Amino acid sequence: VLAVTFTPDGRRVLTGGRDRTARFWSAETGEPLGQPMEFDGWVAELHFSRDGSKVLGRTYGHSAAVWSANLGAELDVELKEQPLLAGVFSPDGLSVLTANILGEARVWSAQTGEPTGLVVKHRMWNVDYRPDGQCFLTAGRDGLVKFWSAATGEPWGQPLIHSTHVRAAVFSHDGRKVATACFDKTARVWSVATRQPIGEPFVHPKIVEDIAF
Repeated sequence: VLAVTFTPDGRRVLTGGRDRTARFWSAETGEPLGQPMEFDGWVAELHFSRDGSKVLGRTYGHSAAVWSANLGAELDVELKEQPLLAGVFSPDGLSVLTANILGEARVWSAQTGEPTGLVVKHRMWNVDYRPDGQCFLTAGRDGLVKFWSAATGEPWGQPLIHSTHVRAAVFSHDGRKVATACFDKTARVWSVATRQPIGEPFVHPKIVEDIAF
């Protein structure tokens, strides 16, 4: 198992792994549910849309696909993109934001799988939408977490400055803070309003690969 997440209602668990499938399980009994979703590579990442109706799955070194989150395992669309590093749904579930190895963050229609034309450039590891949908962030290999307008793709205020690569960054549920994981073996919480860290960093013995609120 390489990826795991709960459905928004907490009643089911979705797992993905090296067998190139994602499967639902009962959170209460641990029994498998329905049919597996089949991918073209190892399943590296799984996300639900906010309303729980869709699943975004990303594979290692390949592409991403949007599935209906029912037990019939219905494929909606595939995103034809360069090898991907990350992908997330927009808060309204209508779009998907991806980051590829060429340093491009791109927005796609979750209904058609077609790009919307909004692209930003940043050598990044991951991406995340602010819960209100106003902007998204890119966590960069240049030590910067950059913010972008979700409507125009223009820069949205100042970046968060780190000493080295930022492996992951994520908004808090209220959108007022950002947590970051850095190659300097620290994790930090930042204020979106001031673009300054809140409190002292959390220091780890190894590089921090992921972060969550």
